[in-house]
Amino acid sequence: MLFATLISQASTWYVNTLGTDDLLHGTTTGSGAFKTIQYAITRSTAGDLIQVAPGTYIASNTLVDKSLTIEGTGATRDAVVIVPAGEDGNANVTFDGTAQNGFIIKAHGVTIRKLTINGRGNNSLTPGKNNFRTGIVTLDNTQPGGGYMEQSPCR
Repeated sequence: MLFATLISQASTWYVNTLGTDDLLHGTTTGSGAFKTIQYAITRSTAGDLIQVAPGTYIASNTLVDKSLTIEGTGATRDAVVIVPAGEDGNANVTFDGTAQNGFIIKAHGVTIRKLTINGRGNNSLTPGKNNFRTGIVTLDNTQPGGGYMEQSPCR
C-alpha cells in the first residue's frame, strides 16, 4: 500500500502600486501583482508571505486575520510607505468607524517588516495632522497587551 503525505507549501503573493486586485493577479511582480495589501491578505492562507514593492499605499484599518509575513522589498523600510485613506475622527479611542489605523492584527504569528507607517503621508488630507490613530492595533485579547489599542510607533 502506498501512502502519500500532502505537505502544504506556503505561497508568496506580490503587491505593487501598478497591480490589479482580481483573481488573475498576485503571483508575479510588477503589473502582475495585486494593488492592495488587504486584497493580498484576503487571498492568502496562514503561513504565506506577502511581498510589497516600493511605493506609497493608501490604506487604513488593514485587517490581518491569519498568520502571515508582510514585508517591504525596497532597499530600506522607507521605500514602502503606508498612508491613511481618510481623516481620523480623533473623537475617542473606540472603534466607531472614524478611527484610521495602519494595521489591525487579529491573529497569532503575524510579522510586518521593512515598511513605514506614516500618518501624515497622505497629502490630500489635512496638512500636518497625524491621521493614523495607531500604526498597529492588536485585537487578539489572548495576546499580552491585546484586546485594546496597542500603541506602536507611527510617524
